[in-house]
Amino acid sequence: WGWGHFAAQAERAVVVDQKHYPNGLNEKFVTWPKEKTIEFFTAKGGRLDDPELREIARYTDRIVNVLGHLEGLRVADIGAGSGLFVPLLSQLVGTQGKVYAVDLSEAFVSFLREKKRNQKLSNVHVVQCDAKRTRLPSKSADVVMLCDAYHHVEYPQTFMTDVRRTLSDNGRLFLIDFYNDPSRASDHSPEWLTSHIRASKAEFRAEIEDAGFSYLYDVVLEELSENYIMVFEPKKKKK
Repeated sequence: WGWGHFAAQAERAVVVDQKHYPNGLNEKFVTWPKEKTIEFFTAKGGRLDDPELREIARYTDRIVNVLGHLEGLRVADIGAGSGLFVPLLSQLVGTQGKVYAVDLSEAFVSFLREKKRNQKLSNVHVVQCDAKRTRLPSKSADVVMLCDAYHHVEYPQTFMTDVRRTLSDNGRLFLIDFYNDPSRASDHSPEWLTSHIRASKAEFRAEIEDAGFSYLYDVVLEELSENYIMVFEPKKKKK
């Protein structure tokens, strides 16, 4: 059996808090019209981009620094959403690099394409994924980041096995996500952390390892209270 064996089966969608997600894990991203999505998530007081509401938005530069030297590399921001990281990533990879801005939401994909056009981000490639596939070419990325996106992956074994396929052999996966620990609450309520995030950091790590990755280390940023950062590499095949 290879790493994709279980992913190749009919993987069931993850179990989530039905009170918190009455219409499904990604209902807002998939079914809302573009205008409502963009207003809710990106306008003043928006859930993704407002530094007063989200520590990730306050410390974008610090988080990107964790990715290391990016010039000339191919970086995939999976779950790119409103493109919070995309302009900075575009600048850092330079003219010889590429940024793949990947999202499930048709509304966000349209918004990302507008951002690419308006800001003249010629090295950015916007891709709409689906719930099970990144839709990126094999070995097309040197660095993959999922920032506050993994907890919205409905089929973790299938999707992360595909992420493994998109990474170069020496690539790195950076997972930034929320603790589901109420004691870590700062920007969100304790109840939100435990209902919105379906599993613990340890459980997420195990899922990713099962999809063909090896855990390397944690990166600790003192500025982050609600979020952690784990780093993985593709698991080496036994000779």
